[in-house]
Amino acid sequence: MSQDRSSRNKRIIQTRFDKIAATYEDTIGARRHAFNDAVDQIVLQYARAGARPLSVLDAACGTGSRWRKLREELPDIELCGFDASPQMVEIARARGGGFSEVQVCDLTGIAFPDQSFDLVTCLFFPFSCLTSAVDRRKAAAELSRMLRPNGLLFVDAINRWHLGEGEGFHRSWPTAIWEYLRSVVDPNLDVGDKLYSTQLEGSPLAGFMHGYSRRSFRRLFTEAGLTIEREYVIGYNTGTIHAKATRGNLLLVCRRPA
Repeated sequence: MSQDRSSRNKRIIQTRFDKIAATYEDTIGARRHAFNDAVDQIVLQYARAGARPLSVLDAACGTGSRWRKLREELPDIELCGFDASPQMVEIARARGGGFSEVQVCDLTGIAFPDQSFDLVTCLFFPFSCLTSAVDRRKAAAELSRMLRPNGLLFVDAINRWHLGEGEGFHRSWPTAIWEYLRSVVDPNLDVGDKLYSTQLEGSPLAGFMHGYSRRSFRRLFTEAGLTIEREYVIGYNTGTIHAKATRGNLLLVCRRPA
């Protein structure tokens, strides 16, 4: 039953991202620029402090737009990427941006050798698109496997208890608790899962997401052998770094021990 549920949700995600690939940068990506820009500044801060040249992997790179922009600040890097959506990878390859290699694969089976990279990014919530606990553990282990000793991983995810900043997105405690309890009792969901729908060209388009608590997100990566260098809660609409756990989504900076 759980395998059937996970496979169905994977099909939902694959269909969704294949259909939005062509307009992704100008729609979803553009609307969330404040959050993404704040995350990128943290990545740049660490990357500039590291040794040169850096070998970088953009995990679940989408159309490649993020690192096309970031590498303007880090021109000496060696850059590779991958995504599970063939349509996204096709666009990333066509638009260039300094990638030496872009592959079609997913987070649970990354097609690069062990310890290939100094820095790995997995950003704009790929971990919230993983549809089972088994896949989440596999993906964390795969990202850990990619890192050289002392290498850094930057990974973000949707915060299960994100209530918003009162600007653009706001959710009440009763709504958050109801969504969580529904994921506990609904046989079509794992704890923390959510099925939803948006409109694309006048037709409904199904979506799936998995929300994490801060503790569950941290545990994935510590169990994969990484140490948590820093943890952030970042406002989805403003990009503000918050002390309060309910004010934003989650970003971890993880290090592979030397």
